[in-house]
Formats: sequence, C-alpha cells, structure tokens
Amino acid sequence: MALAADFRVATAGPLNEPRPGGGLTFDIRFTETPQTPLSPGQPAWSVKTLPSWYVMPTDDDLSWAYPPLALSRGLAGHTRMRCAVNIDGRLSGCIVVFEDPPDQGFGAAALKLARKFTLRPMTLDGVPVAAAAIVPIAFQPPRD
Repeated sequence: MALAADFRVATAGPLNEPRPGGGLTFDIRFTETPQTPLSPGQPAWSVKTLPSWYVMPTDDDLSWAYPPLALSRGLAGHTRMRCAVNIDGRLSGCIVVFEDPPDQGFGAAALKLARKFTLRPMTLDGVPVAAAAIVPIAFQPPRD
C-alpha cells in the first residue's frame, strides 16, 4: 500500500463560494494501534473533519500588505506559511516556509495577513481540536 505524497482539499469561502488559489496542506500521522483500548460497543473509528476556509483576506487586505519594494518593481509573489489553527479558527505561531521570489518582502507580508484568516477548526467526533495547516498566498500587483 502507498500513500499520496501530496494531499489537497477543495476550499470554499464563507458561503461555499470557491476562492481561486486557496489550498491547505495538513500533516497526517498514522499509528499502528489505537492509543486507548476499545470498550465493548465502542466504534473502532472516529469522525474527523479537517480545517476549511471561513474568512480570507480581501483584495483590500492584500493591497494593504503588499510589499512596497515588490510593488514598485511590479513583481508577483507566492508564499506558504505553516500555522497552528486554534479551536476558535484563528491562526497562530505562523512561520514562512516558502517565499518566491526571495528577499522581496512577500514572507513578511504573508505574516501580516495571518490575522485576516479564519478557518473552521478541525473536529474530532464533533469537538473542535487544534491542528496545523500550510496556508498558501498568491500576491499579484494591484491593477490600476
């Protein structure tokens, strides 16, 4: 048996409206045996829902955070942040794990935007739990 090297989740906005360029990457860990023994009549499975987009930065937010140096050069950029998704859906502890082009300020801009995201948190058997997520952001120079 083999697992896919890359797992993708379709993303949606607050009213299930697709957002272009949205995507999340999740760490998945497998164990060989259940961490707690099963009681008689207890199901051998759990229901888990993964985090999903609820609120994303607006175009005005992206313009506000756009790196001035990159803007003056007309550069587009892409970043990925690794963040904790708290049980209230807010991101915390974000770090930039990818920035292209480098040294143009896109990583710092992504970190400024982290507070503009809200996700529906991961749940385990209906109970919100903290999780980690990779948050990609595509920057395009504002159009005149």
